[in-house]
Amino acid sequence: MSTMAAPELVCDHLVWCVESVADGMDRFEALTGIRPCVGGQHLGFGTHNALVSSGEGVYIELLAQDPSQPAGTWLGVDCEKKPRLTTFCVQRSDGQGGLDDTVAAAAKAGYDAGSIQDFSRKNTEGKTLRWRLASDHHRAGFATLPMAGLVPFVVDWSPNCAEGMEHPSAIAPKGCSLVEIRASHPDPPALQKILDAMNVKGVTVQSSEPGSEPCLEALLETPKGRVTLA
Repeated sequence: MSTMAAPELVCDHLVWCVESVADGMDRFEALTGIRPCVGGQHLGFGTHNALVSSGEGVYIELLAQDPSQPAGTWLGVDCEKKPRLTTFCVQRSDGQGGLDDTVAAAAKAGYDAGSIQDFSRKNTEGKTLRWRLASDHHRAGFATLPMAGLVPFVVDWSPNCAEGMEHPSAIAPKGCSLVEIRASHPDPPALQKILDAMNVKGVTVQSSEPGSEPCLEALLETPKGRVTLA
């Protein structure tokens, strides 16, 4: 791999896949003492969500199959075990957009983050949120997520900001904060090599227990103390 680093990337949000939005909201509230708010539908992807802030510029997405749409595979929502932290999303630490530059720099460093696509959805107030994603490798189902979901996809919220809309973390219920992301994998050097190519910061890579599957965990500070979301 080249020594050229991509712009520094940090966690934007965690994806916690749940049986249903209502069940996920109940479970998260029981675990943390904070009740998420309903987000909206991802039309054409078969999912809808709820949101909760986990600090400035960071949030947790509770993602579920949307019964009003054909079943989706988006972001590993088709996983058998739920609830489950299936993957996470990163954005530039400098708060700039520049997704094209970010993806190009990662490619030069040895990792193809995929093509860039524009997205939008309506929130509960009828306002349109807009963003761009490099997420080709996170669309075909849980079984195909890169490094079992431990490699993130990349977001650019600048189209949203350009229209005066706030980041989801600013409008979602507050009260918990992200302390640490832990990524356990049987081949930690291989995972770390990809994260370094993307210049992802803030992830603790460790070896998974013998015989266990890769695992993504998030340590949260909450009104009920420190809890682990996995």
